[in-house]
Amino acid sequence: MCIRDSSTTAETLDWDKSTWYYTPTRTFADFTALNQLPPANVEISSVTRQGATTVTLRNAGHTLAFGVHLAVKKGTGGEEVLPVLWEDNYFSLLPGETRRVSATYSARDLGRAAPVVEADAWNMKTRISK
Repeated sequence: MCIRDSSTTAETLDWDKSTWYYTPTRTFADFTALNQLPPANVEISSVTRQGATTVTLRNAGHTLAFGVHLAVKKGTGGEEVLPVLWEDNYFSLLPGETRRVSATYSARDLGRAAPVVEADAWNMKTRISK
């Protein structure tokens, strides 16, 4: 299912007010139905070596994990490490699916903190890597 197919109202553009660099939106898509997704159960683990963190996620539940977002943090509850280059982010995991995603960043940006990966999704509370 594509995200545009999950809207109850189509998004329309205002072509009459379009310029060479911008086209305004006349009506926005309605994605409030996503709030009805059952909670997802995603397991997360990570391994870090010299400025590269590999995260393994497994959807152990029976529902889609929608819009999974990952962040490398400076220790538990710390600030996000930036800049960081993720192979992928804001993706979905089907029930039973396992996915491995890597991030690269400057190890200096961690300071003395150990890297911690946090994952959240539209229908999942924040999880911290083990």
